Amino acid sequence: MKKTGFIFSIHNHQPFGNFDDVIESCFRRSYRPLIDTLSETPFVKTVLHISGPLLIWLKKNHTEHIEKITLLIKKGQLELLGGTFSEAVISTLPEEDRILQIEMYKNLISDIFSKDINLKGFWLTERVFTPDVIKTLCSAGYKYTFLDDTHIKKSGSSLDQPVYLSRYLNHELLILPINRFLRYEFPFKDSDEIIKKIKKHKTVIHADDGEKLGDWPGMYDYLYKEKRLSKLFCDLRDEDIDFIFPDTLIKENPDPKEIFIPYSSYDSMNKWSMNTGSLIKIHREYDRDRIKNDDSTFYTGNYFNFFIKYSESGTIYKKNLFFSSLFHHDEKIKEELLRSQCCCGYWHGVFGGIYLPHMRDAINLGNIYAENSLPEGITKIDKEMIVLKKGGLSATIKRKGACLSSINSFKKRLNILNTITRRPEFYHSDIREHIYYDLDDRISISEYVVSQRVTKQNYLKNNFGIQGNFKNCLFEISNIEEQQITFYAKQKCLICDELVDIKLTKTFFFEKDTFCINFKIEKSKPVEDENTYLMTELNFHNVYEKSSGMETETTDRIIMNSKEHGEVILDLSDELYTLNSQIKTDSIYHQKNEKILQSNTIVLFIPINKEGMTLRLAQK
Repeated sequence: MKKTGFIFSIHNHQPFGNFDDVIESCFRRSYRPLIDTLSETPFVKTVLHISGPLLIWLKKNHTEHIEKITLLIKKGQLELLGGTFSEAVISTLPEEDRILQIEMYKNLISDIFSKDINLKGFWLTERVFTPDVIKTLCSAGYKYTFLDDTHIKKSGSSLDQPVYLSRYLNHELLILPINRFLRYEFPFKDSDEIIKKIKKHKTVIHADDGEKLGDWPGMYDYLYKEKRLSKLFCDLRDEDIDFIFPDTLIKENPDPKEIFIPYSSYDSMNKWSMNTGSLIKIHREYDRDRIKNDDSTFYTGNYFNFFIKYSESGTIYKKNLFFSSLFHHDEKIKEELLRSQCCCGYWHGVFGGIYLPHMRDAINLGNIYAENSLPEGITKIDKEMIVLKKGGLSATIKRKGACLSSINSFKKRLNILNTITRRPEFYHSDIREHIYYDLDDRISISEYVVSQRVTKQNYLKNNFGIQGNFKNCLFEISNIEEQQITFYAKQKCLICDELVDIKLTKTFFFEKDTFCINFKIEKSKPVEDENTYLMTELNFHNVYEKSSGMETETTDRIIMNSKEHGEVILDLSDELYTLNSQIKTDSIYHQKNEKILQSNTIVLFIPINKEGMTLRLAQK
């Protein structure tokens, strides 16, 4: 080994549910040219992780790429890392699922490459580390994983070692620390600066996403057409920087420093998973340089926070865990649930993630398969969530608000009510136009008592005069039968300057394959104001791009239409005032504002003096 050792590790990933053309573009701009460049520079030893979903896609679409990787492995130029089958965050899973995820990934490697491949290192998804992961990885035969400087700092140790050792109970795992400068600046900085930084160390590690090597804006031309990547590799070799595998580093450090690492992830993940208000407060109170120099202290988020920060994520996650335990004996359903543990749809940083409807579809798919296998009737997920199933549909009802988080269609493999709340994000301050947020979670069949009917624009701006809020009420269950369940809640509402006690009762049931909701409104005193309404909504998946039946001011039938998924018909027992509004969220993608259509929402205005009302929803 020469003066400076350089471990060059790349992680390539595409999630289940991503569009073929998106993956193909990334393959052509990043994955393929990188392997071609490595073939032309045989001195570059590379440690490569390819996620399970991407491996499955490559096997189907580009076997020639797999053959190129296999040749590099045989030549001793490339080593593979282990991982999870679906790129799941292993810390969030029960032990049974952890073991299955790891075993299924190993089987995938054996099937696609060779049974003789010995996976020594493990790619930890999003580097989400909890101490108990050590036991899981060691029990599966892994020796090391890559973690960030943030993890080392949180252990209370200094960044002065090339290898660390961390224990959990009687298990030991080697930790190889990723160099922050290289993760952010390689290969974008000039080769002289990169070489200077590398040569400050005896050994240095680069481990980062492969998509930056070509798929990021401008990178394909810069790295491959201009040959900058191969030139950088040659410059590193010429400066006595030796490309090595982790085994070499481990052998040269037989007595690594022992540290205890608490929960952590990389710096940005710890930031993104924080409550938005807390994050904004930090950036207001402290200057950027101080935060940057000590981000492990300031950014105290936790990946598990995403299940709270985004209730849509938490709901899907809780159901996945429940069904994973319930159907542990069913291999087909279990595999679908493991696929739906793919991390990408559960969280959000600056772009994509849970804000992409097709990613929410992907992580919900396992739940759809599981619900299709439930007996007809009621299944209790936990004390706050119930599934009601009959025929080709299942509805998930939450006690908070007595509302619907999903109506899953087994035939279409789709949550008809897939949407997300318009929430503030820390980066919204960088978007110049005004952004409106929802006052409460956006979820179907949840109600405000309002003082007026409103226009689409006023609805989006929350200008509807709230006089009572049933969205945040914890409803009581008053009746459960085989095919129906009834909830009720009481609220004091300020109507015409008088407090009125209103009891709202909602009954959910099926009539054959039609899902029904019955409303019953009881008041402590008569309300003379005819402009007071119970405002409820149905947030239809954005694939239902067209609506009909709303050409007049009032209607008793609305049809939502999708080219791919057919019609959803909403019948009302009486004519109501309605409006149809597109719900969009704002994210940043490649430094530009990206508006994402989340749902086509139907808003219904039920007169507060109407004692009862029934909605019937059927899919054709």
